[in-house]
Amino acid sequence: YEVYLGYNLKVTRAFSLDVVGRLAVRQYQLTDRVDVSEILATSANFSFNQYFTASAISTLAANQSNFSVFDYKVANVGGLLSLSVRF
Repeated sequence: YEVYLGYNLKVTRAFSLDVVGRLAVRQYQLTDRVDVSEILATSANFSFNQYFTASAISTLAANQSNFSVFDYKVANVGGLLSLSVRF
């Protein structure tokens, strides 16, 4: 089972925010194992003009399992700064 949601907010003509989230639940038929994955990504974008855009992006991912061999809780965090040029 999986749910995916995204939202874009245009704050001004030059500045926008994006948020994306995903929740996945995996149930295995032959065992009682259930894995859960969550991902959240956000970005802020600023357009200087029609050619140059700066972005800051961050992600957070978490995974969990209840099966004894795979009994884990893990979280990952990431980020990125970028400058885009259109020509």
